[in-house]
Amino acid sequence: MTDITRESFGITLVFLGLWATLWWLKRRGFASLGTRLKYSDQKREMEMIERLALTPQHSVQLVRVQNRLILLGLHPTGLTVLSELGMPDPKTRESAPK
Repeated sequence: MTDITRESFGITLVFLGLWATLWWLKRRGFASLGTRLKYSDQKREMEMIERLALTPQHSVQLVRVQNRLILLGLHPTGLTVLSELGMPDPKTRESAPK
């Protein structure tokens, strides 16, 4: 066998081994190939409403988690919960002066 044939055979065996491993993991439920949850079909429980950058490493973020609004301060060493708010009443929001 020539060197090219031997190398091609080795590469083919490696890819077959990887494919067989992925197939086995998928059948066992440890891997999914191309199947992702579609968030458009589900109600999201958490979303980022707004972000305000204070410095390159510091920001304030408003996050909605279920029926609460949480104001977070993000900094290089972590985050701090600045305030927890209830969801605003839609009727109050519409009638508020702009």
